Amino acid sequence: MKTEYGQGRLMGLDYALSGAIALIVAAASIAGLLAPGFVYPTEEARRAFMSNDAVNLALGLPLLLATLGFARRGGLKGLLLWPGALLYLIYNYLAYAAATAFGWQFALYLAVAALSLWALARLLKRIDGEAIRRELGGALPVRAGGAVLAAMGALFFLRAGATLAGDR
Repeated sequence: MKTEYGQGRLMGLDYALSGAIALIVAAASIAGLLAPGFVYPTEEARRAFMSNDAVNLALGLPLLLATLGFARRGGLKGLLLWPGALLYLIYNYLAYAAATAFGWQFALYLAVAALSLWALARLLKRIDGEAIRRELGGALPVRAGGAVLAAMGALFFLRAGATLAGDR
């Protein structure tokens, strides 16, 4: 598979890997919703993760599949959003793994995170940053975006600090 921004090096393995990740995410989320007693051993785990399974099916999975479709057609939007979808899965499934006891669920969640990380590394290695910079021509407000992300991060840490201080 060739794509204009991937220097012709985005190969079928990148799509197949992300497709396999999508299948695992779909299966894990559907299992969590249809058989919560089997997947989540405690009521607390069910409350914590069943809503997340629904979000994975309603937002995370469609986002990943849409980015694959757009990127496969050579679209810049798909190529730029694809790493974001993989980062979402890495973050999400590391949280699942951290909250799960060692067992088949832990292995599954860690596998999704690891495969997503591998796919992200492969993808970032193949993207032609210079071609994208030429295409966008400074059209993105990078500084403003960075400022928003920094502010959100600061708010997150302030909230976490306030929560920790309130627990004492």
